[in-house]
Amino acid sequence: MHCTLQSLAEGESTTSLALELDTEPAGKPGVETLLDWLSYTRPVGRSGEGVLEELGGDFAPLDHGMYGYKAAWVCGGVMVLHDGKPDMGVHVQINGQGCRELEVQGVEWVEFLGGLLAAGCKPRRIDLAIDERTGLLDLEVARRAAVEGNVVTKFKKARDDVEFVIHGGDTTGRKLVFGRRGGLSFVRVYDKALEQGRPGHWIRVELELRNERAVAVAQEMVRCGSLEVTAAGVLLATLDFKEPGTDSNSRRRRTADWWAELLQAAKEKVRLRIPRPEETLEAKERWLRKCVARTLGMVLMAHRGDRRFLEKLAADGACRLKPYELALLQRWLEAEDQVRGGIEGEVNDGEEGNEEGEIPL
Repeated sequence: MHCTLQSLAEGESTTSLALELDTEPAGKPGVETLLDWLSYTRPVGRSGEGVLEELGGDFAPLDHGMYGYKAAWVCGGVMVLHDGKPDMGVHVQINGQGCRELEVQGVEWVEFLGGLLAAGCKPRRIDLAIDERTGLLDLEVARRAAVEGNVVTKFKKARDDVEFVIHGGDTTGRKLVFGRRGGLSFVRVYDKALEQGRPGHWIRVELELRNERAVAVAQEMVRCGSLEVTAAGVLLATLDFKEPGTDSNSRRRRTADWWAELLQAAKEKVRLRIPRPEETLEAKERWLRKCVARTLGMVLMAHRGDRRFLEKLAADGACRLKPYELALLQRWLEAEDQVRGGIEGEVNDGEEGNEEGEIPL
């Protein structure tokens, strides 16, 4: 089937298209890896109209915006948000349907993400999905492995959600959730066939990555050149189900056969490297103003304006500074001394050259 975003906007049924695109073609059983959500922000300097030209299609304006943007255009599953604050740029949100529509147009995600990163765009959210239709995954087996501790993950908690009809009790959905929705990473494993009311076996594993983790997975995908390899490697590093065993250290046990088979595209575990932002004294001052100033003001008022409590508090904190904090303070003081020395030198030079007593400019 040939379809473009423009044809969608001109009247083709997006409902039937979404149904067709979400369905794996007959005779193609197995495991499929998808990019199922992408949102990114174009830096300042690129207009909303320019972003529309890049995406192609016949976008229609909405009568409202979102996320702080005043206006938006939409075409199928692709939304472009613009007219925000001067430093907000243009935000693009592509849901699962939009991803399938762009793929029909010939979009290759590795190349697409490479172009975004090269243009200075920042991915805000990327969802990677692995669909399994062979009967390999069993939600109850995965749940039991998690309950018994046969899994290696940084997530502390998991959740087993079952949706059912109140009158009758028929189950209409089930999913295992690892992590917190809205966090930097989040995994859900659910029965896609049950969710959509379709016969057969269809389990989807979704990995949702946000902010710096979304940037890191985009960089990794471009580096290795494969959506499948990246998705499997990152998921294996995020959630590694293990075979039961007597070794108390589950990390030393081998990966469960059913999980290893699902993620056989992984050449190795891919741990996303998130660079820590360099700490500065200015950043700490901003944090004080944002998070502590109100409490300090209240305490100062309670002490009737007597600042001795605050001075003692600061003195106690100064005694507990760690080595890296002392180093940060030393760098800041040295930079301040250089700035002051430069200013004093300019003033002295001006005074020496001012024989007639004129004010130096």
